[in-house]
Formats: sequence, C-alpha cells, structure tokens
Amino acid sequence: MKSYLRNHFWVALLLFSFMNLGLGYRHIWQDEIETAERARSILFYGIPKTIDPEGRVSVNTSGAELENSDLHRY
Repeated sequence: MKSYLRNHFWVALLLFSFMNLGLGYRHIWQDEIETAERARSILFYGIPKTIDPEGRVSVNTSGAELENSDLHRY
C-alpha cells in the first residue's frame, strides 16, 4: 500500500510542476485582470466600458476590442 501512495505522490508532484510552469507570465494573468476590470465597470456604469472610474483606459489588445467608443465589444 505504501508503494501505491508513493507512486501517486510522485505523479501528483510531477503534474503540479508541469501545471505551474510559467504562472508568473504576464499574458496568462492579463485576461483575468481584464475580466475583473470589465466586471467592475459593469457594476459602476451598467455596461462594460474600457475606461475605469479613475479615467484610465484598460485594454488588452491595443484597442482592437473598441468600436469608436469606450464600450468593450467582446
């Protein structure tokens, strides 16, 4: 039984290591930040705007998600 648990421990450790490679990479977290910004703007304005309450523009793809306004289209 101990051999069985030991093997599972090493497999779990290996999988955990592979899953966590690059977690600090900015582009992985950029989407999460943008989702939070859109949610906050929906709560504040009622629509998903790209300008936050402080007046800062927050876009991920250099404005490709904008259509002649500050409304987020995706």
